[in-house]
Amino acid sequence: MMFRSYQRTCAEWAKKCFGPDVTQDRAQRNYRFMEEALELAQSHGVTKEEVLKLVDYTFSRPPGDPLQEVGGVMTTISTMCHVYGYDLETCALVELERCEKNIDKIREKWKSKPQGSPLSGVSA
Repeated sequence: MMFRSYQRTCAEWAKKCFGPDVTQDRAQRNYRFMEEALELAQSHGVTKEEVLKLVDYTFSRPPGDPLQEVGGVMTTISTMCHVYGYDLETCALVELERCEKNIDKIREKWKSKPQGSPLSGVSA
C-alpha cells in the first residue's frame, strides 16, 4: 500500500526541511493540516460562511477518536478525489516532488513567519 511509505517519505522530507522539533510540533501539524484542508475546499468553491457553519457544527459535538478521524479523513479525501476525477496518489506524489524541488524556498518562507501561531504571518 502506498500510504505507509508515502507517510515515511513525507516525514523525512519535513525533518530535512524544518528539522525534527518543528516536524514533531503537534500544534503546527494540526494548523497546517487545517490550512491545507481549507485551501482545498476553497479551491472547489466552498465559502467562508459555509466553513464557519461547519466549524460551529463540529465544535458543538464532543471530540472524536483521533484514529477513527484519520480514517474518516482518508475515506473522505479518497471519495472526493474520485468524484472530481483526481488520482489521489498522483496528486500526493506530484506535491511531494514539488516540495522537494522547492525545499530551500519553503524553508526560507517558514523562517520568515512568526513561530507558534496558527496563522501564517501573524504572531501568537
